[in-house]
Amino acid sequence: MPQYRLHLHDGPTRASETRYIDLPNNEEALELARDALIENEQFSRAEVWTDEGIVVVFERGGDRP
Repeated sequence: MPQYRLHLHDGPTRASETRYIDLPNNEEALELARDALIENEQFSRAEVWTDEGIVVVFERGGDRP
């Protein structure tokens, strides 16, 4: 099972968060990034990486509450 790196961040003023997760495929990685951004409003961007490079980037759009 490939290892993915989920990187959550919101610009230079807030500490980023990185998680390492084993997932069966890229589809699971897409869901992971999307869900992480939905569940954690303190971050505006979620990136998923593998050793080969970036898999997906999600960015929260517009103003947040």
